[in-house]
Amino acid sequence: MPQYRIVQTVWAWSFILLIAFRFLPNSIITRPIAAVWIPLVERPWFMLSYRIRLALGVIAILGLVFGSAFGFELPEVRSCRSCSLVPLLNALYREPIMVTGQFQLLDFSCFNSASG
Repeated sequence: MPQYRIVQTVWAWSFILLIAFRFLPNSIITRPIAAVWIPLVERPWFMLSYRIRLALGVIAILGLVFGSAFGFELPEVRSCRSCSLVPLLNALYREPIMVTGQFQLLDFSCFNSASG
């Protein structure tokens, strides 16, 4: 089975479900999901204090950022391994700096070079 058929199947089922949910009531799907989700996930999660939930959220976001930046071995295509840190550092660094005659927050040269 060629790979493109998997993509076609996913798109076809997506449109079939989109059309079906225009005629089916949402409660057919949402009530069984809620019956499992609320007691197993929602109640224990909200029993944690706000600060613990906030800390877990920050740890999850940092894990995604640093995992995508340093967790996977990449082929030698880019000149820097920390390109995914650029948006995070841009969000943290407020004052623009002068880079190559243009105002930029940080240098994006790692995205421009294809061979390193």
